[in-house]
Amino acid sequence: MRRNQYIFIIFLFSNYFFGQNEFVEIKGNVYSQKNNEPIRNAELNIKINDSIILKTISNDRGEYSFSIKKFNGFVSVYTNVTKDTKTGLRKREGFLASKTLYKINLLEKKNFILDFELTPGIIGYILPPLLFQYNSTQLVPKVYYINDSILTSKIVEELYEILLDNPKMVIELNGYMSESEKLENLSLLRSKYLAEELVKKGISSNNIKCIGLGKSQPLISNEMIKKAKSKSQKEKLDSQNRRVTFRVLEFGDN
Repeated sequence: MRRNQYIFIIFLFSNYFFGQNEFVEIKGNVYSQKNNEPIRNAELNIKINDSIILKTISNDRGEYSFSIKKFNGFVSVYTNVTKDTKTGLRKREGFLASKTLYKINLLEKKNFILDFELTPGIIGYILPPLLFQYNSTQLVPKVYYINDSILTSKIVEELYEILLDNPKMVIELNGYMSESEKLENLSLLRSKYLAEELVKKGISSNNIKCIGLGKSQPLISNEMIKKAKSKSQKEKLDSQNRRVTFRVLEFGDN
């Protein structure tokens, strides 16, 4: 009886992956959202449940293809990016992984064409800076950026989602403090506070570098703050220097 059970299990496993002689072809193009340029060295993955079973990269023309034996089940197809994921012309321009995920039934047809559009990401500063309360690592509830107010929690969530979608990306958190603040190492504490919040959400600490830059590089000079007519105006200007900025260092492994 036990021998028959083993034979049945082996039959199910073989039928799941290799049970039919027919192959399904999955192919497509990877291109830039900015200008439709083909993107090379984008990682394409096929996954069943939580296991990646096939992986390839796009060629210089942005093309990719898989051949997989047909079976009765669904697979997911999605992208990842590395430091080598680029177009032909822009060597310093990297890309963010696409949020697109295709879930397909291999019994539906023999050929699938699945295209992916990637958003460019320049190595450098991303997202508006986060601002902090005076002499504190406590974030202010909202920031004002390009004539609009943005909830601080929304900026943190967006940064988290970028890192989640791009697990090989490494960012630098640059912390600053204003001239009037006295707490030693406050700028570093601010960047570390934000890093801890991201790690709590599941981001690896290896993807985050923290730097405290103290009172250097103020957005608003002390002279300009002193010229403000009211105390509230001075506070508003001073608050712009109590910040953490986000900088992309690399898009993948060295």
